[in-house]
This record gives sequence, structure tokens and C-alpha cells, in this order.
Amino acid sequence: MSKLPNPDEVRAIIQSKKISSNLSVLPSYDLQAIHERAMKDYSFSGIAKSQFMELINPHLWNGKESSLCMGWHSIYKSVTFSLFDKDELKAVIVRKASNHNGEVIKWKTYGSKTFTPSKIKSNDEVIFIASGIGEYLLFELMDVSYIAPQSDSVTSGITPAMIEQCKGKIIVYLQDNDDSGRKLATKLLEIFCESIFVVVDFENVQDQELIKGYDFRDFANWTAEKWGDRGLMVIEQMLVREINFKREAMRCLRV
Repeated sequence: MSKLPNPDEVRAIIQSKKISSNLSVLPSYDLQAIHERAMKDYSFSGIAKSQFMELINPHLWNGKESSLCMGWHSIYKSVTFSLFDKDELKAVIVRKASNHNGEVIKWKTYGSKTFTPSKIKSNDEVIFIASGIGEYLLFELMDVSYIAPQSDSVTSGITPAMIEQCKGKIIVYLQDNDDSGRKLATKLLEIFCESIFVVVDFENVQDQELIKGYDFRDFANWTAEKWGDRGLMVIEQMLVREINFKREAMRCLRV
């Protein structure tokens, strides 16, 4: 009979493999250094300003854009956005980048891809949810309570504390016009089961068929093009209308 391996040796081998595996997934970059360099190289002018204009129509600017943590990535020639959890840097998002094959990456993330920016004010009855950095920027400009997953497929960053803060309040989900947006609606309804859940479907809002992927940022920029400086007011009116529809529907069900 062959000699069985020493259990202590086996455990040591397994442990060393675990350590090697963990080391292999550690980032090969310094997130804080990327953030600091982006801040140092940034100026809200030229290409950086034009890229922000492409993201958010200037008619929607209200002075709060100056408080966004924007930077500049000198290699990718792109504006960046740094995301914080209180004072802790969680991610630096590059608006446009490219991989080693030269393919364009719409949003490149350094740091946590699951971190979910949020702002939930205790006195606010309504909390808005939409996925994407563009939507996060709009929520900041609108100065509303919000939860903004970085993408439709990532909800793990929605914490128990966020869910608790939303209990009994109105969740307004601004749904992307695609399958992933609709799947996210189903997931959010499960997560916020103790909140009043309102889904804003932009095809219903505009009473027309919209392109696949049409989202809240598309709608906001459309309002700005159509109504100019009154764009934010039109957005707010639309949201109030959708919330009132939900309230009326719930009242009718109780009768």
C-alpha cells in the first residue's frame, strides 16, 4: 500500500494555492495614484468640457457640475469620474478608453465595479434608481435622493443599509429600454419589496417606439434639446406625473 500524504503538507499546499489565487486577482495599479493624477491633469475646458457636453446637455447644467469629482486621463484623452463612499475612494471611471486591440470601451473602471453610488436623504419621500454613470451625474445635478448601480447587471452593491433607508418610501426606477433594463426592474422589485415601486417606461412616457437601450440620460438630453433651459423642470414634471399615476392606481385597488 502506498504511503498516504501528510495531512499537514496537503493543507499547506491548499493554503499556498489560495494565497496565489488571491494575489493574482489583485489590481496591478494604484487607484489613489490614478485619481490624484486625473485631478492634477484636469481642466474643465477643451476636450474635457466637450466630452461632458456629449454626456449631459448644457441646458441641464445648473452649477452643481463643478462639484462632481471630474478628472482627466492623459493616456486615454478622456474625462474621468471618481466615486467615493464617504471619504473612501472606491472607483475611477474613464469615459472612453480602448483595449489592447484598439476596441473602444464605453466606460472603463479602475477599482470596484460593484460599488453603487447613492444619496438617500432622510426627509425625501422619493428615491430614484437608474443604472449608469451618466444617470449618476444627472441625479447629482438634480440634487435628488438616488441609488445608481454602475450597470444593469450589478446589484450586489445595493447594501442592506440602503434597503432599510428606502422602506415605506417611493422607489422610482427609470428603466432602460432593453431586456437587461426590464430584468433589473424585476430584481429591484424583489430587493425593495417593502417600498412603493414605480417603473418609468420611456416608450409609455413618450408614447412611441424607442431605440433599444434608450435610457434616462437619452430622455433628459432630449428634453434639454426640446425645451432648453426648462429641461430639468420638464423632467421633474414627468416624474411627478408617473408617481401620481402609481398612487392613483394603488388607491383604485384599495377601493
